[in-house]
Amino acid sequence: MLFKKYSSFLLIVISISFLFGLESYAQDEYRYLLHKTYAERVPLFDTTVFQKLKHADSADWAKAYTTIKRLAEKEGDEGLLMEAKLGNWYYLKHNNYYGNEEAVDELKLLLDEANQKSLDKYVVLIRFELAGQYFYHLHNYQKAFTQYIENYSAVTQISSADLPNKKSIIVHTGNAYYNFRDYVNAKKYLLIADTVNNSWRTKVGIQCKNTLGLIHRNNKQYDSAIYYFEQCIAIAKQTQDSIWEAIVLGNIGISYYQQGFYEKAIPLLKRDVEGSFSFGAFDNGVNSIVKLVDAFVEVGDLEQAKLYLDRGWRFADSMRDKTKHLPALYNVSAKLMIMSGDYKQAHHLRDSADLYAKVLVERDDIMQLARVETRIRQEVHDKEIEKLNVEKELVTTVRNGLLIGLVLLTIITYLIINRQRIKHKTNRKILLFEKELTETKLQNASAQLESYTKSLQEKNLLIEKSTDEINRLQENLDQLDSEKNDNVILQQLYDSTILTDGEWEEFRRLFEQVHTGYINRLKEKLPGLSPADIRFIVLSKLKLSNKEMAGILGVQPDSMRTYKYRLRKKFNITDDETLSYIIDTI
Repeated sequence: MLFKKYSSFLLIVISISFLFGLESYAQDEYRYLLHKTYAERVPLFDTTVFQKLKHADSADWAKAYTTIKRLAEKEGDEGLLMEAKLGNWYYLKHNNYYGNEEAVDELKLLLDEANQKSLDKYVVLIRFELAGQYFYHLHNYQKAFTQYIENYSAVTQISSADLPNKKSIIVHTGNAYYNFRDYVNAKKYLLIADTVNNSWRTKVGIQCKNTLGLIHRNNKQYDSAIYYFEQCIAIAKQTQDSIWEAIVLGNIGISYYQQGFYEKAIPLLKRDVEGSFSFGAFDNGVNSIVKLVDAFVEVGDLEQAKLYLDRGWRFADSMRDKTKHLPALYNVSAKLMIMSGDYKQAHHLRDSADLYAKVLVERDDIMQLARVETRIRQEVHDKEIEKLNVEKELVTTVRNGLLIGLVLLTIITYLIINRQRIKHKTNRKILLFEKELTETKLQNASAQLESYTKSLQEKNLLIEKSTDEINRLQENLDQLDSEKNDNVILQQLYDSTILTDGEWEEFRRLFEQVHTGYINRLKEKLPGLSPADIRFIVLSKLKLSNKEMAGILGVQPDSMRTYKYRLRKKFNITDDETLSYIIDTI
């Protein structure tokens, strides 16, 4: 009986030890994630944990999540703990365990925690996800753009080396503006993103250049659009991404379609449709089907048009942004009905197209209001920051003044006490040691000499400070004189004519006084320039009009366009805006 009692106890102890051993072993599996920087941890967690388990059943995921969470808590790794919590949010959202509102509420809790723990990079990442939830799922565009704009201010303060998903965050911000046809802001963000290094997800680079191509295409700048699309295809081929290659070929096909080159557009659009649907990019696929159906109608192939239109309607409910694409889908359906002689059905389809187009306009109006409110909020924020900076400077000035006053008071007190001590010592020596008067006088003389020397040192120090201040004021005056001199030189440049080599050398001498070293940098960055090219670029740097440049060079104003066209062709520059940017930044 006693044996059975202790046997049961021993079995329990062994079982508990075994379970703890299993947990310890499981934690060892994820130790490689501990105490990593954000830049190291995020891609590592994504590629080795989340990609492996995002399609796993909930029990397997819960086991991995709990193990990583306990390991992070045990080792005091706040970054890994936040990564695990955010990974759990991704899993539950990806597998539809969250509703849209619930997903947003959970992100807000994670955002508060990241702020409290000063996990600034996770603050950026969570706010980015929050913006996406507002934009694509709740369609609350005002809150979405508020998050995007506030987040971008934080993103610019962090390097891409410390924030490997920086490019992705900026690209999605630009794409959000693009979705509302705000091409100016979209292009601004995407051009910035295009300069950011991205060593993690290659698709982000394709997305960035693809949207830039779409912006140029929507502005009917087809050569520039195809230039960006071809860069996308090069990246897609390099990374063996056949899906994106098909999508971008479709965008080139739409460029041909918009120019009326239907025969060239059709095969590219067909490939795009197949690739988009296989990848799950239903918005892009339906958009290309609309163009493909219209192209078939234009070339008279109504059978193929009906076939692809049916596919478009089958996938319509799978689109993420139905409002954006339904007007075009209804319109092309109406066009096909007219070609088939069904005018009544065409009329109903036109009404539906107009209805969704109206909804799209109302949505854009909401977006305009959101941008105005966000701008006002940003202006208030800027004023608050400016006020805080002024108050901070005032506090600093008062503090420094108090410190200086305290130091001066200490010095004066010391000098007074020291002087009284010397005086008292001298008087006592006179009374007690009258016979040593000569020695006492000598000591007094030495003390006076020391005091006099110290006074001279203090005066010299004051003189040096005064001299520095005078020099500083003199430098400011010299700078003002220099600016005035620059203005005089610029006026001489504007009044110049360059008809002979001698006049060019004088013009060049004046120009180099204002823009030192510019011509040498120009020759280094753009080798092979002719003398005429250099003169044109120098005049462009001065922001002169074509008429003013022609007057200086003694040629017709139309010749300026020829110079500009020749430069763009020589250096493969796509547009005048890029050429002006290069000239200004050399």
